[in-house]
Amino acid sequence: MSSNVQNTTKREHYVPQFYMANFSIQEEHGTVYSLEATAISPCPKKMAVSRLCYCNDLYESKYDDKYILHNETEHSFSKYETGQKALVDKIINISNNSANINSALVLRKSEKEKLFQFIAQLYLRNKSIYQQMYNSLKCQSDGSGNEGKRFMDSFLKQAYNRTIISTSDGEYEEFQTKYICEYLNTLRYQFCYTKEIFITSNVPVAVFSVADEDVQEIWVPLAPHVGILFSSRSGLSVNNRLIDHTHSTEKLNRRMYLAPIATHSDSVLLIASEDKILQEIYQNTSIESQKLKTSN
Repeated sequence: MSSNVQNTTKREHYVPQFYMANFSIQEEHGTVYSLEATAISPCPKKMAVSRLCYCNDLYESKYDDKYILHNETEHSFSKYETGQKALVDKIINISNNSANINSALVLRKSEKEKLFQFIAQLYLRNKSIYQQMYNSLKCQSDGSGNEGKRFMDSFLKQAYNRTIISTSDGEYEEFQTKYICEYLNTLRYQFCYTKEIFITSNVPVAVFSVADEDVQEIWVPLAPHVGILFSSRSGLSVNNRLIDHTHSTEKLNRRMYLAPIATHSDSVLLIASEDKILQEIYQNTSIESQKLKTSN
């Protein structure tokens, strides 16, 4: 165990700051427009990414007022993010060049593995997903007292963290992340470019089933003009190519709006580099989101 010490992180981001910064306002790196769609009067606001998508001690656990493996998971995420950021930046730079449209964006095996790992962890570390999964594992009270339950739950949380991100070379380290990576490898994927604006949200990995089809798709925006779309659609001829998806920008942005609702998030926070697009997507999608809430 570890006691409270200085120079530790309490505000833990469940969406990486480097990722949100990709959607920065032009000439204002690290500042984005955000819109809380669940607010009484939603309107876009300028916000520093450091103030978005975080939760105090999200990945931490205590027993007898002492932290267990304090900030181990947070530090592991930070270590991984250095390499992930470099790869995502590379993809964005290549994809933003219109001369590369319809060309294959070939990644080395190690780069592809790192990209899939980034997407898997982006999904699993998310607050709504993380809390639901951890809560499903917590010990049930037997009515005889809570001491044993508190003890087990405190250590269980740190064990669960290791199923998402490695802290050693144990056999079961990161097995959830590896499972999602294996699934992504079964799908075909395209890098997407738009002349318009992609948005992201506090749940930046949108998993959707295509209506009336036995098809699952996963949408992950990477920057205002770049994203990656996975699909289980059989016979999809184009794989790992950069495709102009300007025509489907609105549809993909709607998926970002609906993703927090689909994962039962307690908020719907939309993020973009321009305020106008957030207002438009909120106005165009709010009715559809109400229908989804009702069905859930």
